[in-house]
Amino acid sequence: MESSGQLSLKDAPFTATLSERRVVITALHIGDGFLLVTSASGRVYRVDLATESVEVLAQVKDVWSLACLDSSVIFGSLNGEIHVLDINNRIRANLNSVKAHDSTVRCIAILESGIIVSGSRDSTIRLWTLECGKIEPRNVLRGHTAEVRNVQVHGDVIVSGSYDADARVWNAQTGECLHILHGHGRHVHGLAFDGKRVATSSTDGDIRVWDSETGSCTATLVGHGSKAKNVSHLRLVGDTLISGGSDGSVRAWPLSPMDVSSKELASSDGNDTAISAIKVQGRHVIAGTTAGSVKIIDRQSCEMLHSWTDGTCGIAVFQVGFTLEHCPFAVYLKDESVLVTLF
Repeated sequence: MESSGQLSLKDAPFTATLSERRVVITALHIGDGFLLVTSASGRVYRVDLATESVEVLAQVKDVWSLACLDSSVIFGSLNGEIHVLDINNRIRANLNSVKAHDSTVRCIAILESGIIVSGSRDSTIRLWTLECGKIEPRNVLRGHTAEVRNVQVHGDVIVSGSYDADARVWNAQTGECLHILHGHGRHVHGLAFDGKRVATSSTDGDIRVWDSETGSCTATLVGHGSKAKNVSHLRLVGDTLISGGSDGSVRAWPLSPMDVSSKELASSDGNDTAISAIKVQGRHVIAGTTAGSVKIIDRQSCEMLHSWTDGTCGIAVFQVGFTLEHCPFAVYLKDESVLVTLF
């Protein structure tokens, strides 16, 4: 169900500074009163939204993926390890780790049953259970021939996107590959799944929509222009698909009834600007760019509600989103420091 909450902008925006300088931010989790942020240097940060404080929860090897299950923070590393930390336990020794893959753990998702799903540069997808803070192997899904870039889950179905140019639909209970979604000419970067539809995007510049039950392609969407060599950000919201590409535009595509034309929600700030992050909450879309701008758009009216393009968000935006209280925020690089600002 879509949230109908209104935006909650602060009278005086607050900014928290992470304790590293010029580091790539790799993943984000929005919790109740806090944000979890991970970096390529291996740190897991907790940003307390009430006290405006920052705490380092863990330091491991290059974190590239993150998910949460109740109070457990699950994150994957460059060296193929998966780590589990109880966010309510501040004892560093409480970190449990397992060698999960032969290469980088690129993505993590959690099934409704609590099963953990991880995808890796080693081309495999692995399923895990979490018992008393320890992660135990359950199954291995094989079929992709290159890096698994993204996994999405709904019910007991897993959808994966890979650099082998295919997406796959899996039965999480049996491990069976139900469908191979073949059609892209290059790496599958973007992936969205709502239980019925799968949306994939690729470095070939196209977006494809699929029926997850039959595996058939129902539409090929082309609209980001010749400059969009990559459309890596996709969000399915009801009967609308939101996309963001390397051409710097954000677009909305009607899916019911299907329409291969799109509405442009935001355009590029310049020739070298790409969309770096997108989140959707109800009718509001927040987008960040590689040029350091942040925009909030009403996806129904296409009205630009707020825009920070004057260097407020530095030279590059890593992550954007809305807190559970509907407050927009961004994680970005400015003056050699990584900052988190709630607007």
